[in-house]
Amino acid sequence: MPRASTKVFKKRRRVFNKGRCKKSNDGCVEGISTVPKNCAEEKNFADGAKPCTNETEPSASERKILNMDISYSDEAFSGFRNVIVDINLLACVFFEAVKCLNCEKTGLRLHLNESNCGEAVKFHLKCPSCKYNYTFLNSKKCDSSENYELNTRLVYAMRCIGKGAESARMFCGIMNLPPPPTKFSKYNKILPQATRETCEDSMAEAVREAVDENDGKKDIAVAVDEFIYWMKWIVSYAAIRLNKRFGCRRFELYDVTAKNDPYKSGLLIPEEEKRLESPFPDLHLLEAVDEVYFFGVNSKSECVLVRVARIYNKMADAWIYLKLANGKTYNLTETIGYQESSDGNTFSCGKLQMHYILPMRRWRIFYCGMLKETSENKENEESVFVKFVFLWKASSKAYDCTLDTNPTGFASALAKADWKGSFKPPVDKFITSSNFYAQTGIIAGTVSINDGEDYEMYLFGEKVRNLAKMTDVTECKCITILGSTPTIGHNFHLSTMSMKNTFEDLQIGFVVDPDGEMEYLKKMNVDLKPSSTENPRRPFKANFSTVLGEYYEMSGNVIEPIILNIGYGVKGFFEVSMVEFTVRDKKGIGIIFSGEIYDVPKPNFTPVPTPSLPQNVPLTVKFTDDISYFGEISGGKGSSLGKLTRLSKEEKTFIVPKGIIVTTSAYKEFLTPEILDSVKNLENIAYGKENGNLKEACNEISNIVEKAQLPNQICQSIIKDLSDIFGDDAKQHKFAVRSSATGEDTAAMSAAGQMDTFLGVQGILEIFTSVKKCWASQFGYIAVEYKSIVQVF
Repeated sequence: MPRASTKVFKKRRRVFNKGRCKKSNDGCVEGISTVPKNCAEEKNFADGAKPCTNETEPSASERKILNMDISYSDEAFSGFRNVIVDINLLACVFFEAVKCLNCEKTGLRLHLNESNCGEAVKFHLKCPSCKYNYTFLNSKKCDSSENYELNTRLVYAMRCIGKGAESARMFCGIMNLPPPPTKFSKYNKILPQATRETCEDSMAEAVREAVDENDGKKDIAVAVDEFIYWMKWIVSYAAIRLNKRFGCRRFELYDVTAKNDPYKSGLLIPEEEKRLESPFPDLHLLEAVDEVYFFGVNSKSECVLVRVARIYNKMADAWIYLKLANGKTYNLTETIGYQESSDGNTFSCGKLQMHYILPMRRWRIFYCGMLKETSENKENEESVFVKFVFLWKASSKAYDCTLDTNPTGFASALAKADWKGSFKPPVDKFITSSNFYAQTGIIAGTVSINDGEDYEMYLFGEKVRNLAKMTDVTECKCITILGSTPTIGHNFHLSTMSMKNTFEDLQIGFVVDPDGEMEYLKKMNVDLKPSSTENPRRPFKANFSTVLGEYYEMSGNVIEPIILNIGYGVKGFFEVSMVEFTVRDKKGIGIIFSGEIYDVPKPNFTPVPTPSLPQNVPLTVKFTDDISYFGEISGGKGSSLGKLTRLSKEEKTFIVPKGIIVTTSAYKEFLTPEILDSVKNLENIAYGKENGNLKEACNEISNIVEKAQLPNQICQSIIKDLSDIFGDDAKQHKFAVRSSATGEDTAAMSAAGQMDTFLGVQGILEIFTSVKKCWASQFGYIAVEYKSIVQVF
């Protein structure tokens, strides 16, 4: 605080004692301690002590016992509830004048312990002659056998009025108060409310006095604002440290020292990781977002940016931006589409699909459809057919934006914001609005244009999973830089955000060094020139440091704008651009996001319960059964027939033939050890792990499957479902037996004509034989080669 306002606030030293004393009928002062009216006439005061008057309560000096020669009359000084005795003086009394109760000798030694008694002092009285030992406290309301901790609420209140923990201990000691209980939840609302009102009244009065001191001029606002800022910073920091979610990270799920626990030791993937990496229920979309996006760049200035954000009513919003080394870029024009996530772990929007293979470790990104191609000089545009398949692999731990990553920086961001007249820091709102996590990783895969040759790409970047609550977001500003220096492997995630009435200039992010170690961002300063149509290429600078003390200077230029939508229904503006920069003499490339959100409309829909997979999957299901919708149970073609059957009943404009599906559960029941060994041998040859003829291996396993015996329970289930649908005429009907593999008839794998279809099948035994032949056809040489091409096998 500037020196000019120091005297003003020093004058406030006694403002908190106002109203604590009142006069009684006889003129004596009543309050914390009282003194008789005629106390000024007594001659037994210590030298230098001042007698009290009717206008003030006795001071500390009046209640001090300075030496052993002073005596007090109970009648004259009955008004004192407590006096102040020097500890050394008290020890001298016990040593010289008090006799031991056991041996009746003097010389008792008094020791005190200040470390664990809270506000009260614990005394230990020992006799050196007979080893007599006695322990007591200076307050009768304390139990000497208990150890008390300092009440953090009391410390919080004392600090809010400019006093520290030591002042709190002195206060309770002088007032002969017992240590407060450790469980003080019932006082939580009372004490913060009183503290807030006291602080607000005190600060307001201090401002008025400061203005009066300055001849009525209000040009001292800087000093007052700085004082208020630091008061809010202290409160924010205390609230962050005391928050129950401080230090609670979502991904501290492993322990290398754990024994007999396959989850903590990493042998099995925790269910929490699967839950976080999967699409959330529709109920989550009522208040928060549910999105995931991937970003990657390399030294050729190639770039990949893909995103899927789920929307209510089975809709989704997508981004696709692809830049190749030849300078051509590819964008998604239709960004709103339907989402297909029946398998429970897929984010999809139209032809774009992203799903985890191993949560927090591997993801698969697939697209097969039309994109807008733009030439390097931006003069030519056309729609082309693009297909790409990428595999993302994690290369670092997850950055989880929790309170303990940078508590001092977060407290500063909260203190800068306006809290709408409240003295409660919006920590909870900060937590919900910054609910995301990120991981750096490698993106590798192939891209083909108009069914041309596959073009291989290898990029460095990260995955971001955003689950932030957005319904309360208003007037939010953000600048985020995602970048990498491919030559040495540095990765950067730098972000600064401001949200009205919550936080201002919030700085979050991380740096991952070439060794894969993650350092949390501590401070950052970004200088980004406004964009203009005349000069889209503009410079920017970013200086930032980490909590480990590393300092970085980044400077570069915005080289190319990327046209992307801000989000479904969101009001505001949004800019995304590619950037080139230099950090520590190393060239890097990345993407910068900048924009402002004015308002996020609250979704108005009724969440539909998400169907879940049954624990016991039947061996066969009918097209009319709801369970047939799951691709994991019915395969691609079977689940489509189930959905079409439902639509035909609603629309009544087309007819779907009746039929049944032999499920994946039946296929698992059918597999024998001989079949599994043959499949393993086929995989080893296909992956190049063993030498062998792939075509011969395919023929061998196909013959084994066809000759295997179909289990009786599968046969009985087929007979029962056919009888339920067609009755006794089932034997007279002719059926088509077709394949329905998981993943078949999807954008990732159409598998058209790759597996066998059997038409005109009549009779139960012929149906059983055709089912086995269908299962065997997936191991045919043509089908296996097709799977290797689309990177499914």
